[in-house]
Amino acid sequence: MKIIRWLSCLLVIGLWIHLAIGSANAIPIADVTASLSGGYTLTPDDAGSEFGITITSFETYVWGAVDASADYELEFEGANAPVTVTINDSSGSLIEARSPDTNSPTSVFSKSISRLNTAGYVTASSAAVYTAYFTATGSGTLNFSLLFNVIMSLTSSGSDEGAIGDAGYEVVFSLYDDSDNGYESYSTFTGSYDSMETYPQSFSESLALAAGDKGSLDFTVWTYGYTYSVPEPLTVSLLGFGLVGLAMFGKSRRRIAS
Repeated sequence: MKIIRWLSCLLVIGLWIHLAIGSANAIPIADVTASLSGGYTLTPDDAGSEFGITITSFETYVWGAVDASADYELEFEGANAPVTVTINDSSGSLIEARSPDTNSPTSVFSKSISRLNTAGYVTASSAAVYTAYFTATGSGTLNFSLLFNVIMSLTSSGSDEGAIGDAGYEVVFSLYDDSDNGYESYSTFTGSYDSMETYPQSFSESLALAAGDKGSLDFTVWTYGYTYSVPEPLTVSLLGFGLVGLAMFGKSRRRIAS
């Protein structure tokens, strides 16, 4: 019976030591930041002719959420205002999104940090959107130069606890028909984070306009972070043996008492 007692104690102590060492490791963190910025130039069809665009209105929108297995969730959203929102929850996770308060597209920004503080998972995601509505005066070409930048840091404590990150953007050029009830043309340009690429990434697009054309430019950027933890085999084995040992130890004590 003494052997059973000692074995039980050693298994439980081993489990405690293993859990203590595991908790001392780096906490899984997914830190993802992305921005989409740009500017434009106007090229008239005829040299010396007047060509321009008038921004008639603009909209901004931001969204973000933190969801965790510890039964809590934080979320924010806002529209039609200069918005900068940051939420830092109890785990240290963070979501932030910014959309500009200007009459010309400048930049949209998104940041999501998922920091795991309990077994299970934590997701953090956010997005920012800027939409500018315009009318063309004269005919020519609208030339856009855009810059997409990503900074991502993924920290994992081991094979059983990991971090995943992602980011992306979308740019939409739209022209409306005369009735303003439909699209005359619609072009979408999208991209996402690729760990093999070097950032920032730049690209240019053009949109031909005629006098009186009405349209919109939409810019969206988003980020996503996910951290998770699953029981590793050693922890499960030690826990199982420890519980079995404790059960045998309790049974042996009852036999001695009787």
